[in-house]
Amino acid sequence: MRNALEIGCGHGVAREMLERDLGISVDGCDLNRTALETAKPGKGNLFVYNILDQKSSLLGRYDAVLLLDVIEHIDDDAAFVRAALRPL
Repeated sequence: MRNALEIGCGHGVAREMLERDLGISVDGCDLNRTALETAKPGKGNLFVYNILDQKSSLLGRYDAVLLLDVIEHIDDDAAFVRAALRPL
């Protein structure tokens, strides 16, 4: 695995640990700009992004997608997971 996308990364705590422990680049996206602004810089990029928007530059770009403490906050979880698979 070379790179991953953490959807709903918030303050980037898990992202920071994954980069440190696995030695990979982890991009993080969230809808909460304030949370992203408090995250520490890492190997990957942080950006405000709604995964349902399906930005073409992110499709097929990642080796792994991480949904940590996210799905329980989503009303249509099946549609969300389908959208989350597209960056793989």
